[in-house]
Amino acid sequence: MFDQFNQNDFANQLHTVFRLGGGDSGGMELELDQVSAVHSYPRQEVFSLVFKGPGDRLLAQQIYRLEHAQLGPVDIFLVPIQNDGAAAYYEAVFNRLIPVDRQV
Repeated sequence: MFDQFNQNDFANQLHTVFRLGGGDSGGMELELDQVSAVHSYPRQEVFSLVFKGPGDRLLAQQIYRLEHAQLGPVDIFLVPIQNDGAAAYYEAVFNRLIPVDRQV
């Protein structure tokens, strides 16, 4: 699934809403707060996303199905990294190989 998305795809959606469905999350909106390059190699792209959610609810570290208006459904492994009471922050790190036909 993530072969279709790269860092720029997410960067173009910065400060937009990703919606979690029901289940343990009970439905919640997360804002894409940061997109950061970690490393870039000719055949590999490593980047991270930070999502911001409500501070009164903390999600457990696990894979979540997020729905986005432009990207559609995306399964992302979220790790809680900070909760200041006003907001909770979650990070997802991607380490993806770049197919030979897509290299520059």
